[in-house]
Amino acid sequence: MPVRNFEAPDGTAWTAWEVIPAQVSEFRSTNGPHLPRQMVEGWLCFDCGSEKRRLYPLPPNWAGRTDAELWFLCRAAEPVRPRTPADCDVPAPDGEPAIGARSARREAAGV
Repeated sequence: MPVRNFEAPDGTAWTAWEVIPAQVSEFRSTNGPHLPRQMVEGWLCFDCGSEKRRLYPLPPNWAGRTDAELWFLCRAAEPVRPRTPADCDVPAPDGEPAIGARSARREAAGV
């Protein structure tokens, strides 16, 4: 799976890589695909550390393109909502706060 690093005109460093659902165990399912039809064949991910984007369908020969062409594709990609610690909260038994929420309170209290 190719990975490319490139620089945007403003100097921001980006990384691009492809995701092919059939090759990633997280997306395999015995119940059939759960992805939108346009994403089934794969997509291109872009990440600069503070922002992530997704472009689908996967552009042909994307890894062989120039930095300027990758920046053009990146600008056309859809922003992806960042995951927050709350997205990862694990429910606790007996009505206790979620595990992630407890950790956040501990950090806020300096524990």
